Amino acid sequence: MLRSSFALGASLVALASAASAADLPRRSAAVAPAPYYAAAPVFIWTGFYAGVNAGADFRSSPATSVAAQGFAPTAYQGSSKGGSTGFTGGFQAGYNYQMNSLVVGLEADLEYVGRRGVNGAVVPAAPGTNYFAYAPVSGGSNWIGTVRPRVGYAVDRTLLYVTGGLAFGSVNSGGSVSYVGTGAPGAPVTAVYGATSSSSTKVGYALGAGGEYAITPNVIARVEYLYASLGSKGQSYLAAANPGTSFSNSYRTNVSLLRGGVSYKF
Repeated sequence: MLRSSFALGASLVALASAASAADLPRRSAAVAPAPYYAAAPVFIWTGFYAGVNAGADFRSSPATSVAAQGFAPTAYQGSSKGGSTGFTGGFQAGYNYQMNSLVVGLEADLEYVGRRGVNGAVVPAAPGTNYFAYAPVSGGSNWIGTVRPRVGYAVDRTLLYVTGGLAFGSVNSGGSVSYVGTGAPGAPVTAVYGATSSSSTKVGYALGAGGEYAITPNVIARVEYLYASLGSKGQSYLAAANPGTSFSNSYRTNVSLLRGGVSYKF
């Protein structure tokens, strides 16, 4: 009898334990974390850079004025414009500092300029003669350099900027005076009365704009337009064969560059 009671109690305890376990909440399976994708880093423009460039001096506009004294009661004055397209190439170096999307910096460059223009004017001689004086004037610049602040707006790897500052470079000018025609006595005349040339370094200004794109964290490509003015250079010619006769001219050198380049950012 005692053994039956004990077995019955054990069965009841087992049933109660099973019922209690059935009432407990079941443990759910672990949820895998969402995948993490690292965002591409935003390019930082701050730092030093240096590189090379090449392009065309496609819109040079030298202006020449010629004046003649001693041929007539009033002096003759004339002017003309001209130019040519040539190759340009050189080096640039600078430093950028970025503040949010604003990028400020300072850049210097030195360029070879393969451009030369030739202008001329025909000057009538004294009344009563058939003299004409031809005064061709040539000029140009062999090299030019600039030092310019830059201000730009950056969107990650793209930078658009404007620039302006100091320009300096060589200014070359030369010319001659020739008389062609018939003098008062009827004698034919063809003579060169004077010729001169000179070269000097002049200072002016430069303005431009451009865009850059960072191909890699260190390699930056660019396209830039730059206009520089080096002022004018004047000369005088004396016609020794005709005392009291002289020529003077003024040659203005303006340089327009369209160039592409690549820089290395340190």
